[in-house]
Amino acid sequence: MTHEPPIVKKRVTINNRNVDEFLTLPQHGAMNWDTGCIEIFEYRISKSLPPEKYSIAKNISALIKSSRPQTIHHETRHWQNYKKIGDFADFAQCNYFQEVSLYYLDEISAFCAGVLYSDKVLVSFGPIPDSVIVATQMALDQFTHPDCFEFYLSDITEQQTNNIISDLNNGLITKQQLRRMQSMYNTDPDKLFSKKYHSAIKSFFTFDGTYVLDYKNIPEHSYAALDCILSEMKKIRHQYLTRTNDIITILTR
Repeated sequence: MTHEPPIVKKRVTINNRNVDEFLTLPQHGAMNWDTGCIEIFEYRISKSLPPEKYSIAKNISALIKSSRPQTIHHETRHWQNYKKIGDFADFAQCNYFQEVSLYYLDEISAFCAGVLYSDKVLVSFGPIPDSVIVATQMALDQFTHPDCFEFYLSDITEQQTNNIISDLNNGLITKQQLRRMQSMYNTDPDKLFSKKYHSAIKSFFTFDGTYVLDYKNIPEHSYAALDCILSEMKKIRHQYLTRTNDIITILTR
């Protein structure tokens, strides 16, 4: 992949103060937007931990280390997507159904890149359409794993809630405008998604020239796989947009 941001290692000691958080939700890496660097976490496991927690923490640390290439490509894709369209909230301009969609689709795009450019079998074939299809299937399996899915759904919609509240407080949107947006979602949701938005999503899911979500870009023997991908993404879309609709209902009471 080209135009990658710098990578820095962030060393963290796991001890009795932070081990429970680490065991519950270990961090592999993150894109630091303030520095423009990808932070890759390296863990030192303190021997002061209880033996059972020490063993589990060591195994998690080893897994994180072994998956480092996938983490780097995952975070790099976030950076590339941001470079293509800029800040998602600015892009959506208070269209919160578009905004939440950008956030979760960016995550799926990053999972795809992580798999496509690090899985040894897929790398051996190169980024051909078949590889991109398989990577997308694998990425969706990762993203929709119950623990992972619930984390992102909660995290993204909490962020979305805070953004709407901030925009209301700063006069960037009114409750009346929110209700109109909600009415459009309930009657003709496709009108909420502009050509500019669809172009951005196309860029999110184009890997080495292959736009994976279009039948004409993939071989016929992959059509069934794309059927499954699009069906799964439709379910994901429904959950995020429904949650956003619920948030607007609560905030406009």
